[in-house]
Amino acid sequence: MQPAKLFPRLLLCLAATGLLALSASRATAQEEYLVELRNGMRLGPGVVSETASISTNSFQQGGSGGNVGSKSILILDDGLRLTFVNKAPINIMSTQPSTAPTAEQVELPAAAEAARSGNDPAIQSILGVSEFNKYGRRKYYLQTARGPVQVLQGITLLTPTYAKVEVLRTGTEEFVWDQRIATSSIPASQLREILYQAMDLKKSNDWLRIVSFYMQAERFGEAREVLSEALTRFPGELADRRAVLQQLDQLLANEKFEEIKLRRAAGQVQLAATLLGAFPVKTLSLENQVKLDDEVKAVQQQVMVMGQVTAALQEQVGKLPEPEQQLVAPLVQEIVSEVTLDTVARFADFQRLRNDPSLPAENLVSYALGGWLLGPGAGLDNFAVAKSLIHVRRLVVEYLNDAPPPRRAQILQELAGQEGAQ
Repeated sequence: MQPAKLFPRLLLCLAATGLLALSASRATAQEEYLVELRNGMRLGPGVVSETASISTNSFQQGGSGGNVGSKSILILDDGLRLTFVNKAPINIMSTQPSTAPTAEQVELPAAAEAARSGNDPAIQSILGVSEFNKYGRRKYYLQTARGPVQVLQGITLLTPTYAKVEVLRTGTEEFVWDQRIATSSIPASQLREILYQAMDLKKSNDWLRIVSFYMQAERFGEAREVLSEALTRFPGELADRRAVLQQLDQLLANEKFEEIKLRRAAGQVQLAATLLGAFPVKTLSLENQVKLDDEVKAVQQQVMVMGQVTAALQEQVGKLPEPEQQLVAPLVQEIVSEVTLDTVARFADFQRLRNDPSLPAENLVSYALGGWLLGPGAGLDNFAVAKSLIHVRRLVVEYLNDAPPPRRAQILQELAGQEGAQ
């Protein structure tokens, strides 16, 4: 098996549009385009080309008799992956030149040592991979048809989105292998070492290139750290760049704010509330300061609802007969102590109906206990069933806590007679 076939840069699933991504080499120094599909997807930016087939077999590409078929497949190469798209008008809406600024590219010295010839081994499996050193080099251990093989790889080109890794000449095991990996897959400490080693740290412009690299990679925290260090080293030359620190603070704060909103939308309300409470408001842009205020108010509203629910539940429980109060007291105490912003939604039925004077306390307590035990929307208004559910939960916990077989059989019999287990 050839290395290029064994290690594709990335393989994506086929979409309904006939979309597929495979590995391949990227043309450089060419104009990049954005491709918009009719299903709403936007691909790119990347270098665009055409092909008649995604097969790597030249005979299959050319068809029988050497006749070249029509090139009906568009290829978008973004450096990390190739995306193959049916270029029929029914699929592609537009192909436009990209207006994105040119990405920062760092060429490492290993580029001059990349192997340009050699015998490709028949690779059977990967035995191991070492970490990158500060020169962007690592060892790759392979099991081949002729036994274990160790090759030296080196990063020859580094961009904010991908790193080009090639086999280096060693005089022993070498062959042509262009591998691409996502820059985000390189540990932050290793990436920092590689960039520092590749740049001339005695030049302020090279420090700014590193800052630009991190900003294009949307790693604003690391960009700020590098810029702060650069300002310390070159206070005079880079004095006019101090304003960029504030811009980076805003970008980083906006990024964290979007993460908090995402966590809140995903149901991690308690964590989102904690993060919002400690958020540095002044670092946000004015637009996001308004959004942050709205988010904080929404969380405060949930906190208020949580307090109202627990207080109203205790009030309704106090209206029950003494024996009933003692029966539900442990579960009510559990609710009061364990309810959070994430779980208060379980009391939606109780919160909606708790002010209805026509409903007796037993029904309202049933709504609350049913919501806590069964989840929101349970709609449990039968107090007898609610009491049964408390007993059912106790039996289920005992059953799952590795009860002896005779006791398990007895628990199953008891559950069969419980209304809450039906």
